[in-house]
Amino acid sequence: MRNRRILSAALGFATAVGLLAGCASQPSTTDTAEAPAADDTTFVWEVDDAYTGPDKEFFSQVERPAAITDGEVTVGFLQISGAQQVLKAMEEAAKAEVEALGGTLIVKDAGLDVQKQQSQIDELIAQKVDVIIGYPVVGAALTPGVQAATAAGIPFVALMTPPDVTQPALEGVVTNVNQAIDYAVWSSMNHLAEEHPGASFAVMGFAAPVDTLTYISERQIYWGEELGLQYLGRVDAQSDAPAGYTTAATALLSKYPEVEIVVAYNDQSSLAAQAAAASTGKTGIIFANPNSGQSIAEDGLREERLDVVFRTAWERIGTVAADVAMTVAADPEVEFPQTINVPGILVTQETAGEVPWIG
Repeated sequence: MRNRRILSAALGFATAVGLLAGCASQPSTTDTAEAPAADDTTFVWEVDDAYTGPDKEFFSQVERPAAITDGEVTVGFLQISGAQQVLKAMEEAAKAEVEALGGTLIVKDAGLDVQKQQSQIDELIAQKVDVIIGYPVVGAALTPGVQAATAAGIPFVALMTPPDVTQPALEGVVTNVNQAIDYAVWSSMNHLAEEHPGASFAVMGFAAPVDTLTYISERQIYWGEELGLQYLGRVDAQSDAPAGYTTAATALLSKYPEVEIVVAYNDQSSLAAQAAAASTGKTGIIFANPNSGQSIAEDGLREERLDVVFRTAWERIGTVAADVAMTVAADPEVEFPQTINVPGILVTQETAGEVPWIG
């Protein structure tokens, strides 16, 4: 790796809400912090003190490094699926931050294809990038590639892997910049349990072995039951596309005709489930998801097709990952926490207009 230098590359860590680079405040866990979004509006992100799950110990912030002063840094970016608007927004935020700090971002999009991603990390190693940011389709499958990158002197910054912070980190990674799925799921299920105590619920998941989506469904079941809701069962979409959503939603509603709450894994799947229910005349069912961000969710909330979503901080995750990558490119000896959780915010029908949306 070529020698790089970043001025003022010290890192600031605190048990606090993760901030977008450039925010000067240093809030405690119970404080709030404004986060600029792509459309220049601001809204408050905060961590609920009532949450006691495993993500609680990993909310930390990263100080933005100063610009590169001698030479260009090349950052590889392994995108899991740029077809998803929220993931594309995360990628674009990372690109903007890397470029603002004097670097270049090379993107490789796996399209949820495990084998393709394995080839892509080999390509980045061959291109001799200085650091890699990667969102693995399946963490275990990408481990050999991460090890190869490390052996080649290329630091690897993981995204959302492992999504479960109680599991061991991928061997050799610098850190895991994580969307705090357990906290997101708890937030949405806690809201549902408070608004509809004892209600029955079913889960619409995703069949492919994508670590984050599998974990979402697992924690929906766990927290739903833990918070007093009645779990009926789970039906998985066989493809991450409209036909897959609709087929799964139809099967779920047929299998559990008396279901009161349906929780899905993203904006498209939850809205597809609602549309399937509406097409058969089923009314009064509550629909929600903990993995949101698109403007279609705002429409769904305003039109009362969705009850609650958790707006993941996609842009901030990309920015924080870029700050970590540019810092470690300058100084590979800098140490980071095992996980850097970046919290989002719970959004209801009443607050849909108070946060920015993607797309």
